[in-house]
Amino acid sequence: METQSRWVVIFARIARAVGVAAMFGVFILMMYYGGTRQTVPSTARWYELDDHGRTAFLTGAEVLNMVLLGAIGALLFILGIALDPQSSQRVWRRH
Repeated sequence: METQSRWVVIFARIARAVGVAAMFGVFILMMYYGGTRQTVPSTARWYELDDHGRTAFLTGAEVLNMVLLGAIGALLFILGIALDPQSSQRVWRRH
């Protein structure tokens, strides 16, 4: 932490944590949509979500929710790593 501002390191850690939480959110949203949405296509629901053998059909907005949440999570995680690259080195260099 000597070379970087303390606040940058804190922000990087928060960004990584929120990014990981968002990625878990995508998984939870997929499980929720797979269990609660109809299993036959209709005019509004024609995006197929295959959840280990159970097929559900989603609207465009539901698919967009999952894609945006995953993209934001990935970007926040990458931003957290980019702002504090020494953090991953510190974890792996503990003896």
